Amino acid sequence: LRQMIIGYLDAEGFIYDGQSTVASVYVMDLQTGAEMNINSDVAMSAASTAKVFILLDYFRNLLGAPSRDEAFLMSQSLLCSNNSSSNLLMQLIGNTAVARGEPRVGADTIFNGLQNIVQNNQYLGLRNTYITAPFDLGDNSFVTGSIPAPRTEANPNFNTSPDPFNQVTTEDLGTAFAMIYDCAYSGSGLMAAYPEGEFNQTECRQMLNIMSNNNLDRLLPAGIPPGITIA
Repeated sequence: LRQMIIGYLDAEGFIYDGQSTVASVYVMDLQTGAEMNINSDVAMSAASTAKVFILLDYFRNLLGAPSRDEAFLMSQSLLCSNNSSSNLLMQLIGNTAVARGEPRVGADTIFNGLQNIVQNNQYLGLRNTYITAPFDLGDNSFVTGSIPAPRTEANPNFNTSPDPFNQVTTEDLGTAFAMIYDCAYSGSGLMAAYPEGEFNQTECRQMLNIMSNNNLDRLLPAGIPPGITIA
């Protein structure tokens, strides 16, 4: 599979490990656990893929079933890529953290939310992925500032000039999805990482259900056979 993908990129004139072009691919067979990667440890700008990690930490902090308003916010964040909804989710995570007695890390609770997301990623072994600042809303209505970025160990041989406040690797992203999937269908993954009940199978299935409603009919979904679910 690796050679087929590299061959395809070569045929398209794209150098996967060039000085000005880099391809980063991570694939896991969810049934066998077999993995394939091409530069999967290269740091990239996370852009809206960071919203997956916001969703994950929001469910970790959720004490009961999500309300209609919470479900709406999650759908707006993941399906409509709404930055204000994503910022509000991070603020709600921060509110929960402060309510638990965690010290404030900034004037606004959104920074506590960012700190929680970073710490959760580190705990899960997603050590090259972080978001340290709120999303820019394109106006003056968003909170400015950031928290310190964690130490990472991304591949030093490639510099994609990633967003200094919002980074991801394909390996971390793929691993996160695998942990959600294993939680949803075998009661392991996130449930094994957090054995005190922070996640359950219903929550993990809800995460996948939300993301599987992102019907683009292009990019990855355009190459998937009909009837196959993609989150």
